[in-house]
Amino acid sequence: MSESSRKLITQFFQFFTGTFIAALFSGITVPIIIWFISPEELGKATMYQTTLILVSTFTLLGYDRAYLREYSSYKKLNQESELLYSSILIPLLFGLIIMMISYAFQNELSYLLFGERESEFIMLIVLSNILMVVLNFSKLNIRLEENGKIYAILIIFEKLSILVFVIIFLMYLGRNFGSIIAAYFCSLLATTSVGLVLSWKHWKKYVKPTKLIVQKLSKYGIPYVPAIIGAKLLHSTDKYALRIWADFEQIGLYSLALSIVMIIGIIEASFSNFWTPISYRWFESKVDNNKFSKLGNIIMTVMVISFVVLVVSLNFILKFFPEEYHGVSLIVPFLLIMVIMETVTLITGLGINFYKKTKFHSIILFIIIPINLFGNFILVPKQGALGAAISTGISFIILFWLKTIISRKLWFNFKMNHFFYNTVLVILFSWFITVSVPFLVFLVIIAVLIVNKQELSSIFMFIKNKGDYKITE
Repeated sequence: MSESSRKLITQFFQFFTGTFIAALFSGITVPIIIWFISPEELGKATMYQTTLILVSTFTLLGYDRAYLREYSSYKKLNQESELLYSSILIPLLFGLIIMMISYAFQNELSYLLFGERESEFIMLIVLSNILMVVLNFSKLNIRLEENGKIYAILIIFEKLSILVFVIIFLMYLGRNFGSIIAAYFCSLLATTSVGLVLSWKHWKKYVKPTKLIVQKLSKYGIPYVPAIIGAKLLHSTDKYALRIWADFEQIGLYSLALSIVMIIGIIEASFSNFWTPISYRWFESKVDNNKFSKLGNIIMTVMVISFVVLVVSLNFILKFFPEEYHGVSLIVPFLLIMVIMETVTLITGLGINFYKKTKFHSIILFIIIPINLFGNFILVPKQGALGAAISTGISFIILFWLKTIISRKLWFNFKMNHFFYNTVLVILFSWFITVSVPFLVFLVIIAVLIVNKQELSSIFMFIKNKGDYKITE
């Protein structure tokens, strides 16, 4: 079944609009936080968020992936509710087990993460973990309907509630990381409730989980676990490395750099949310592979151009932040490489998922994580947050190419020249920014425009023709 570019772009912008508005609220929230608290306190709050994301990902045990994969089949049989409750059963039970274990070691865990014995923060993490399981499935339900408007409402509410709670708690509870953690928990509780309401038609019909469906989901989802955990570890290693070999101030600077990077991350999040279900539908409908290839090239171009624009604009952006945070200017470029590679892999790495060769995700991560750990071990003690960013950028470049090459072997022989040239250019651009060589930075910008000339022409043609220009052209 063929889909026009107009329909795809409409779906994308529905998801993009919500993500963009949500990012604006995040953009307001971050400056408020850093004007109220020091980099050290921000660093502690970052450790809370990092750990919560890691734990919640582990708790899902791949059942969210399995739910996403099997939804279309069960929808045809009108068994979506049975699939939903069979999918969420094990993660909820596992979340309760984690809660009991954490309760037994709450003081030790608190000291490890925050340098303080504040056990209530550990309990907030495990309670938030349960809420995140439910919220995750609510979001999946909305995404699977390809309902960009409802999804936009949910994520806008999520970020707006964080902003509101952060302002209230910083004003009345105190200017410290505890207020930030409390604000995030209250926001998560409110967002989970709203998520249930917005996706209630999926939840309202309770169907007892069946052993057969749980076993089927386990067979697909659990092999994903090492890869999923590995992926989150890859995202978390930098913060934990800074906790071990640097200090909370460096974690705070790194956290702000990540917040700036998420300006580009808007594109990644929006594209991922709308693209994942569509990609499976394209594959099952036997859409021409050239359509995937063309889209991959265009997404690479969009990400690289966005990368250049954001880095060039950094000095202006940092005028809105306290001077003690201005050191992030050298950290951001290498972290942006991570976002570029992750986004494009959503297309180039599809062959691994399409042919259910999920073991390759784990194998690749078993290669990448030691490389990232070694990079952090060498660079963080000397370079702090910059060292962590360089190690992360290099790791994601290797990750991208391993996934792309393996996917290409499993799927079809798409051309990789466009990806190679742009990879080299973003590395050079980041390095020349770090060592401050403006002339070479300018030359790289020219090279980026030349390398991406054809894709930019396609994008402009699409805009000129108001969406009638086909991706396959």
